[in-house]
Amino acid sequence: MRLVYSKRIRFKLVKNFLTENEINNIFEIVQSENPDSILSKLSKSLFKKYIMLLVVSKNLKLYLCYIQNKILGYAIFAIRPKYLFEDFKIIKYKILFNLLITLKIFSIFNLISSFLKIDLILSNYYKKVACKSCNLHLLAIKNNYQSQGIGFKFLRFCIKNIKSKLVNNKYLFCETISSKAENFYIRKLGFQKVGKKTRIFQKNFSILVKKI
Repeated sequence: MRLVYSKRIRFKLVKNFLTENEINNIFEIVQSENPDSILSKLSKSLFKKYIMLLVVSKNLKLYLCYIQNKILGYAIFAIRPKYLFEDFKIIKYKILFNLLITLKIFSIFNLISSFLKIDLILSNYYKKVACKSCNLHLLAIKNNYQSQGIGFKFLRFCIKNIKSKLVNNKYLFCETISSKAENFYIRKLGFQKVGKKTRIFQKNFSILVKKI
């Protein structure tokens, strides 16, 4: 499908502040487009605390894609994957409690598995390279704006920007459970599949890497 919104599309790196409306827009996109993520299982109030910590972190980056003043998509990067845990320590117990009271037991198991690196038994590459590389943690474009070239342009902008902020980091990696997303990363952006992450009662995540 032809991209008909190009003149009104803009991308930006968020620095220190988001409006209440922007946070709500991101929350809706996470719920609809990243339903397998831990973020999608959080309450709106806890999600807001997560986002507020994210935008002030020096180790994590949030990029947004807009059409006029409407958010179409977002991307979260971590300079190193360890910061996805370390920079949210003050709310880690709230996250676990939130998952527990909403009966997201499998999400808790997978979160603990990820923290303890049990889920990496199928990936030696991760232990050697990816754990020291930049991580594209989450990416989403609203469904009715997909397959129009927006995601490609957005992610290309993000990669160029994040590259300028990396020191001694030559690789970018991401994980996906979606065969459609995997195909997008490999065919459109030059990622390579290098391993898997195990998940309890879920499909395994593919680990993809790109030199930047």
